[in-house]
Amino acid sequence: MKKILAVGVMAVLSLVFLGLPGKTKAVVDNRIWTKNSTAVVVNNQAGWPRVIKDGATYKMWVENPADATVRYTTSADGITWGALQATNLTVHEFCVIKDGATYKMWSNSGTAGPPPAPSVSYWTSADGLTWSAATLITFNGGGQAWDVDYIAPWVIKDGSTYKMWYNANEGNGKYYFAYATSDDGTTFTEPQNLGKVVSAAGNANNNLVLKQGAAGAWDGYQGPGEALYSNTVLKNSDGIYEMWYAGNKSGQAGGADGYKIGYATSPDGITWTEAGANPVLSGLAGEFAANGIYYPSVIQDGDTYKMWFWPYANWQGGVGYATANKMVVQAAPVVEPLPQTGGNDNIVILIGLTLLAVSVPVFYLLQRKITKS
Repeated sequence: MKKILAVGVMAVLSLVFLGLPGKTKAVVDNRIWTKNSTAVVVNNQAGWPRVIKDGATYKMWVENPADATVRYTTSADGITWGALQATNLTVHEFCVIKDGATYKMWSNSGTAGPPPAPSVSYWTSADGLTWSAATLITFNGGGQAWDVDYIAPWVIKDGSTYKMWYNANEGNGKYYFAYATSDDGTTFTEPQNLGKVVSAAGNANNNLVLKQGAAGAWDGYQGPGEALYSNTVLKNSDGIYEMWYAGNKSGQAGGADGYKIGYATSPDGITWTEAGANPVLSGLAGEFAANGIYYPSVIQDGDTYKMWFWPYANWQGGVGYATANKMVVQAAPVVEPLPQTGGNDNIVILIGLTLLAVSVPVFYLLQRKITKS
């Protein structure tokens, strides 16, 4: 009986340690997209789509390619959209979030046409239709060689911090995505020590996080014009940052070497890994976007990713739509060191260690007693 008791103590301890919860880390691989073969918004006033989901309603803002006036529409399913409503804005290349009860927009400080001055403007709205006067964004640490343009800013609010990724241009046909953060959405800091990308001028101390590909790559266009363009970033339900962006290797022309969509992931929004299968979405003959795809706007809707995009068609209007399932490609349990576990895990581990410390001498004494008897 005593031997059984001793063995039982050790068995319980073993179960405690075997049952310790490990950290599960998921990495997503959203590369298989299904496109609508036709447009979901058929209107020549609809370009550069930006979409959010507000409760059960999808809300889209688009820019008229002809004059940069912004229009607004809603949908119950993301596919069938209402009539475009005019707003009071004329802006170029923007993003929209809803922060509490307020819609917030960041845009290029300029209108369609040649690249605007290197700055970003900020706007707010209570209803998505009537927007405030513009506030010019302040960039601390900006004005570097690669800040010739601030193009197509994309902003998310991550906790209490606004995080921006924007197209940076070194002025010699070299394009990057750069990173900045803000506490209030109007004053952004560009960290100059990320060291993730060496610029064309050889500078590694910068706020650049992704650069265009080498000559001949799908995103490696070397001439004037955007080889890398129009990113959209989200932080998914696993806490991983995901980016979709447009690239091309022949300039802004459409066709086989025109704009396609690439994909990258990051644990922190700074260190990015591009998908080996890039590009992940391209135009196909016979489809609405046969001539190229760019300006993606992506949301995670449960376990489905939904993308609205603008087809490259000589600045014609219309919005395309595609979906992808969220796929977990790595979800192995990883038992991390004690300081990295959560509070509940720490308590379980401490209890286990205490039981182990007590059981070893008890087991020894029991064994001696059993031996003597």
